[in-house]
Parts: sequence; structure tokens; C-alpha cells
Amino acid sequence: MPDPYPLLARLRAAGDVHPLPDAATPSWVVTGHAAVRAALRDGRLSSDPARGPGGTRPDQDNHVSRAAFARSMFTSDPPEHTRLRRTVTRTPTWQRIADLRPYIERTAAGLIGALPLSPAAGPADAVEALAAPLTVLTICRLLGLPSRDHHDLLRWSHELMTEQTDAATRAASTAGRQRLTGYLAGFVRDLAARHRPGAVARSSGGLVHDLVNAPPAERLTDQEILTTAMLLLVAGHETGTGLTSAVVRHLLCDPDRAAALRRRPLAVPAAVQEVLRYDGPVTMTVHRTALTDVRIAERVVPAGHHVFLCLAAANRDERAFPDPDTLLLDRRSNRHLGFGHGVHRCPGSSLALLETRVLTELLLRTADLSLAVPPDALRWRRGKVRCLDRLPVEVRARG
Repeated sequence: MPDPYPLLARLRAAGDVHPLPDAATPSWVVTGHAAVRAALRDGRLSSDPARGPGGTRPDQDNHVSRAAFARSMFTSDPPEHTRLRRTVTRTPTWQRIADLRPYIERTAAGLIGALPLSPAAGPADAVEALAAPLTVLTICRLLGLPSRDHHDLLRWSHELMTEQTDAATRAASTAGRQRLTGYLAGFVRDLAARHRPGAVARSSGGLVHDLVNAPPAERLTDQEILTTAMLLLVAGHETGTGLTSAVVRHLLCDPDRAAALRRRPLAVPAAVQEVLRYDGPVTMTVHRTALTDVRIAERVVPAGHHVFLCLAAANRDERAFPDPDTLLLDRRSNRHLGFGHGVHRCPGSSLALLETRVLTELLLRTADLSLAVPPDALRWRRGKVRCLDRLPVEVRARG
């Protein structure tokens, strides 16, 4: 949806919690910032689709992308979620991210340098040429997947996350899931075959290598490793691409903003956080299921009902953010929920922010880009992550 925010503002103005009358299972949507933030931390609202009074569960088997992440950090509650997340983050997240920074800088510089300068080449697509390859190559590096396969991984991820509106889109999503699962299963199987029980790995070949070589008492099953790798790959790439392309779009649509950041490069991190609040890639979390009657703001959600927590609406709540519908790149107090909150906060958020900051800083310093089409001509993908389909840009050499 090009601009969901007017509809979300009307919902929020009518209250923080709303029933969804046409849902197959009784469901509610939560829009207020305080209500969404509290619900994200409420253990009575389960992320596990198999839980709920009376065996209530969503239509997971008929929803390809949701089923792809079954029994993962995405669809589990403590203590299972705690076990899965602790195993993945055994090596400190900040250290992994710090180690990746030089690679991200080299990769971003190479992608910018490859943009066509000849007018005859026509506009470049900043999504295809910059945002998407930077994020997927970085995730490959993190996981230890061969970078030569990143084009296939991009295509399969996009297919998997296609919005399923009919038989054709469901078939596309199913095909993407099957191809991606097959690729990652083979990768995990090959690593496991080379691992000698009890051996101590002398160097890391990436996160999947570390998971396969974990001590027996801490090791995940091969299926858990596969699902974890798929989740980090797809979620990390899709949200990273959405955020990065959103930042580039907002700078190109307002050259004065870009000029201000070029003069004050230390303000880039705050600017990225503000775009994440104002126009982030995730509009809703995966739904929750009420395990018991739960009061959310002014309403009581009965046990067994589904709850959808709308991050995009919460991030435009005037009670939490002064002038919420204005993009203020120097906003000081910014307790947004762009990557969620609580135990399910996106584990790849630090990496997505770093990728976006690095690319933004390099573009401001080394490139001269302008939007090649009117802003209202831009179109969004049909999928679960808010991301431009294309971002046509004209590239000129910096004088």
C-alpha cells in the first residue's frame, strides 16, 4: 500500500483497540503506541500459532510464508524462544556486527562505484543495484553462505514473501519456500557431514557453521538450524532492503534534507532511526494469540482471540511523538517500535541499521543521485514488508 498512514490515523483516533469483524477467527488490531508496546511484552499474548485455549491456531498450513518459519524464534514463546535465541546470540551480537563493518563498507562502495554514469545507460534502480544486494550479501557473510549464490537467494526470498492473494501468488510463494529450504538444507547437511563430534572448530565460517559446531548440550537440531538460517536470511534481507531504500527515497525526495545531512554526517544514525519510525518496513508484527482474557488499553480481548499489533500506527501516535506525521531527521526522543520490542525484538536490527547508515554515509559523501521519476510515480511491492518495487535514480559524477 503506497500510503497506509491516513487509514491508520483514523483507526487510532477511534481508539487503541479495534475488532476485525470479517476475520475468520475473532481478531483485534491494536494501534496506540503505549498499548502496542505493552502488548509486545505481555507473556499472555503468545507468538506460538499452536497455542491457545481449545487448540485455537491460525491457518498456518495454508499460509506458506508463516509455515516456513514454524518452530522458530518468530513463532515460539519462552522458554523455547529463549533457548533458540540464546544459542544464536552466543557470540555477542555487537561483536559480529563490528566485525562485519569493513565488509559492509567495501561492498557498499563497490555497488556505488558500479552505478552507470553514462546518460545512455538510463536510470539505475537503487533497490536492485544498491539496497537489495548490500543486504543479502551481508546476510550471506553473516551466515557463511557463498556470496556467488546471492542472486538466487534474493529471488527465492522475494517469491516466498509474495503476498498470497490467489492461486498464482500462493504457488509462487510455495516455490520460493521449496527452493530456499532445499538450498539451506543442503548447506546445513554438508556442514554437519564435515563436523567431527567433539572437535573444536579453529575458525568460524559464519553463524551456520557455529551452530553446527556448537557443543552437543547446546546444539540445535538440523531442522532448527535450517529454520533459524531461513528466518535470519529472509527477515534480515527483506527488512534491511525496505529500510535502506526508504532512507534513500526520502533523501532524494528532499534535496535540502540530503544537503543538511551532508554537512552533518554525525546526524545520519538519528536520521535513519527517524525514517524507521516514520516509514519503516514493518507495519505489523506476526499476530499474537490471547492465552487468557487480556485487557489491552480500553478493551478486554477474550482468550483464544488473535491480536495484531500495528507498529506503523503506533509509530505515528501523537501521544508518543510530537508532530508525528512530519519526518524530523534530528528528532531527539524517538522510542519507536520499528523493530518491535521485548523478547521478540528483531535480532537483526543492529545489522540493518548499520547497513543503512554505511550506505547513506557513502552516498552522501561520494555519489550525486537524483530521483529519475516523480515521487508519486513510485510503486510498492505486494508483500509483507513495505518496500519499493523500484527506485529509479539518475547518477552523475561528483565534481
